[in-house]
Amino acid sequence: MDNEERPCACLKRTTVETCEVRRRLTEAEKLESEPIVIVGMGCRFSGGIASPEDLWRVLEVGGNETMDFAVDRQWPVDLCDPEPGEPWASCTHRGGFLHDVSGFDPTVPGIGSREALTMDTRQRPLLLTFCEAFERAGIVPTSLRGSTTGDFLGIVCDYSSRLGGAPDEVVCYLSSRTANSGVSGHLSYLLGLQGPAITACSSSLVALHRAVLSLRRGESSRALAGGATVMQTTESLVQFSTQRGMSADSRCKAFAATADGTGFSEGAAVVVAERVSDALRHGHPVLALVRGSAVNQECAVNGMTAPNGMAQQRVIGEALRNAGLTAGQADMVGVQGTGTPLGDPIEAQALRAAYGRGRPAERPLLLGSLKSNVGLTQAPVDVADVIKSVSAIQRGTIPRTLHIDEPTPHADWSVSGVWPTTEAVPWPVTGSARRAGTSCFGMSGTNAYVVLEEAPATGEPVNATAPQRRGSAVPRLVSDRTREALRAQAASLVSHICARPGLEPLDVGYRLSTSPAIMESRGVAIGEETDGRLVGLRAPAHGGTARETAEALVPFTDWELSAVIRNEAGAPGRERTDVVQPALWAVMVSLAELWRSHGLESTAMVGHSRGEIAAACAAGALALEDGAKVEGLRSQANADELAVHAGMMAVSLLVGQALQRFSPRTGRLSLAVVNGSSSVEVSCDPEAMDELPVQLRADGNRHRRPVDCALHCAHVEGIRERPMKVLADVRPPSRGASRPPLVSRIGYL
Repeated sequence: MDNEERPCACLKRTTVETCEVRRRLTEAEKLESEPIVIVGMGCRFSGGIASPEDLWRVLEVGGNETMDFAVDRQWPVDLCDPEPGEPWASCTHRGGFLHDVSGFDPTVPGIGSREALTMDTRQRPLLLTFCEAFERAGIVPTSLRGSTTGDFLGIVCDYSSRLGGAPDEVVCYLSSRTANSGVSGHLSYLLGLQGPAITACSSSLVALHRAVLSLRRGESSRALAGGATVMQTTESLVQFSTQRGMSADSRCKAFAATADGTGFSEGAAVVVAERVSDALRHGHPVLALVRGSAVNQECAVNGMTAPNGMAQQRVIGEALRNAGLTAGQADMVGVQGTGTPLGDPIEAQALRAAYGRGRPAERPLLLGSLKSNVGLTQAPVDVADVIKSVSAIQRGTIPRTLHIDEPTPHADWSVSGVWPTTEAVPWPVTGSARRAGTSCFGMSGTNAYVVLEEAPATGEPVNATAPQRRGSAVPRLVSDRTREALRAQAASLVSHICARPGLEPLDVGYRLSTSPAIMESRGVAIGEETDGRLVGLRAPAHGGTARETAEALVPFTDWELSAVIRNEAGAPGRERTDVVQPALWAVMVSLAELWRSHGLESTAMVGHSRGEIAAACAAGALALEDGAKVEGLRSQANADELAVHAGMMAVSLLVGQALQRFSPRTGRLSLAVVNGSSSVEVSCDPEAMDELPVQLRADGNRHRRPVDCALHCAHVEGIRERPMKVLADVRPPSRGASRPPLVSRIGYL
């Protein structure tokens, strides 16, 4: 190449390289500016909340899902001291607890049994919630192997339980100085750093912020963001009680004049995010847009756990700038709202400074706190607020915040331009997309903020007069790894369809056949129109058919249910107490499930004697196997130990007449059951059992002897220890909010 050609070659090479750089820059700018959308959500909280729909139902009715300490934790019975500030004691005995954390089924996510024994309990609800969030997005979890799916999690954990010998005067420092989740924030606090950090209660919102950045940079094709908390020990309760930061009734009274501390709870919450072009290309549902996000760290002001209002203002302003929005374009904020006299006024002032100035008096920024419903779930609390905000945007309703009789007097609400939502209200009509913010700050100073926006309408509008696709039988496929999990899947699907009456059967059938992974236990429901669809799905959704109740009774009886019901040769007689009682229980449970499979749903369950056990099974308060165990072993105890006390007799008498007639025989006769206005049953001692029929025949009263042992009388106390011992391991299972409540003589369950 001569000297004249060299400049031309260099110019050509430079031009090509410049074009390539420009192309890459254009692609990067396009990637950076492309909207990020939420395509799937999943959550688990106390009170049986197992889906975003369950959570919304709790918000609609204003539910408060707190309860007494979980019995499966084996926490000290003397842990509670109602006096706040006492070292090594909790001022509350309540919280929000996940059901049956120890009953995790490792086969669902495909984990070996030995690995499951060593797995951290926080991973268990996270794994299940991850799978559900993906399936809700129309993504088969098993198809993600080898993909560039990002995983961003917030976890709260500590090792302060190893410091049991710490002096009383340092107990209040353990939660913030020893928690692994607070290391980053503690270092930033000590060094005065104000850049992003990851700490404690803001960790899952920081995870969502990082997931969005990863998608914008092209590192991930889709991303999971969320967090989980399971309180394995009492450390957090004790330490916050010592700091006087816990509410005695475990209720978070956000922005209320009566705010007296926070209330801890457990849970898991995750969202699946994608670039909008990917979501539309794959046909995934676009639930909401993540318009902008920001993270910063507080500087040292008034201790590491005290919030910093100026830092909160800055993070809100940065998130709005990233979203390309002004303060007046937001309608609602899901706030931190810890319910403390210190934190709430600081947060209210920061929101007023960031949003309130210049807002019309008739359209204040509405504030809501999910913590008033489910408590402070710690790591997942902020993504839980994201799920709440997305649900509110979709439904056009802002739910109320509980426990606010009067707003806190420590904030000036008259000129603030912000207002706590004390009643559910329709979403303000502004002529633009609905927008909501989610605010969170961690115990050691990390602030995070996300701006959400209503998903734009896609596709052609539905023509209400267009002919509907009807007349063909459509299969609906459900599957899971176990029969019990299959029932839960079908029940969740029934709940989902009932909440959306406009769904097309073909659309539902197509999604079910293409999205969920096909697992070992499977069910197919085939039906036409809405009624057929639900009847078919309710059958696999609910256990308790005659075959299943018969199988459940096998370990606790020496006879077969089908043989007894059909009165087959060789079957024991129905006059035996240990036969007729379990058989009646099985019939009641099976009938309840048969009615339910045909769409006859109960608003409540109630029962008497063995009917109460059947009602508990139908309501989900007892697993079918546990109900069979209770009835089978109970009836055996009755037959073995109460038959010697004679039996019971059904008598045609008015209640008043029965009481008058039997009173002279007090101690030998007991009014056991009132069947109706003119029908009662009495439990009799042997002598009275011989005397009473003679007198009743002489008076012309009808009577019969249905049971060969004395039930519902004082003799039952004598066998109390036997069923208490053999049934000691029976526990209520985890159940979703779709089950009807059980109205019991021992309380409202």
